[in-house]
Amino acid sequence: KGLAVWRDGEAHFTAPRPLVMDLDALPRPARDLLPYLPKFYRPASNCYLRSPSTSMITSRGCPGRCTFCDRTVSTNRLRGHSAGRLLETIEELRKDYGFRDVIFYDDNLVTMRGTVRVLCEELTRRGAPVSWSCIARVDMVNFEVLKLMKRAGCWQVAYGIENGSQEILDALKKGITLDQVRRTLQWTREAGISTRGYFMIGVPGETVETIRRTISFMRSVPLDDFHASFFTPWPASELYHEIKRSGRFEDIDGLWGRMSGWRPVYVPDGMTAAEVERWHRRMFLAFYLRPGVIARYMRNSVRNPGVFLRMVRGGYGMIKAALSSLAGGCF
Repeated sequence: KGLAVWRDGEAHFTAPRPLVMDLDALPRPARDLLPYLPKFYRPASNCYLRSPSTSMITSRGCPGRCTFCDRTVSTNRLRGHSAGRLLETIEELRKDYGFRDVIFYDDNLVTMRGTVRVLCEELTRRGAPVSWSCIARVDMVNFEVLKLMKRAGCWQVAYGIENGSQEILDALKKGITLDQVRRTLQWTREAGISTRGYFMIGVPGETVETIRRTISFMRSVPLDDFHASFFTPWPASELYHEIKRSGRFEDIDGLWGRMSGWRPVYVPDGMTAAEVERWHRRMFLAFYLRPGVIARYMRNSVRNPGVFLRMVRGGYGMIKAALSSLAGGCF
């Protein structure tokens, strides 16, 4: 079960393999077979608090119904490692490799309330031996959980916000409201945790007006960091099938190689790819080139010299983007 076989010029599939429900039964990643991780692995400069830092994925599946996401592999059934397994792994990373920071890349770590609570209580008891960050939905956390996470060493939570237009969020079946976003971001900041917002640009139905609304919204809420990717209709997602049926993919055979989220492979009606790219740059500049944001980064760099060095490296790319946008008439 669970095989895909290429035979006589066609793909043939056997019956689906049953889901692995007990993830603790799986062996740990063989990190010892890789080059020494602290030396050869570096996350993006604004994704970690202390160095060296590494990442973990602790769960599979997602109960969400977002139309832009593919759930055919991991399904809607959420399963995760136990708190005990996570603690053992964190200790391994800390003692064997010297890691001081962990990035949880799960879409739904905080959704597993019981696991997170036990994990946080034990990390707090141990004196929060590592700093850590995670991704969460704005409708899956509350103030009490966030305070517990802060005591356990959590320094940042990234939320999938996607868009500043409620109509677009509803069309994407995101299942959240802009009021929920505002409330949760405020809770997170009050708990003493940094906030990051993940957005998309160029989704079906997007217009210059909805992009302007997104920019206005992201500047009005308590966000410390921001990232926007180009909408990418991942194969097997609901939107992929809709767009494919509409004939909007001009080069379907070469599509896989361009699906990275770093360039538009789909352009909304009434816009051009160049226009979407210009607005993408403008979103970054509109968020980061503000006195309050710059001052906050400067304060952080004084408290942590490592942050300053990472800012210098990232600042070069920001200046290049700014000059490119000005030359392209973005403003």
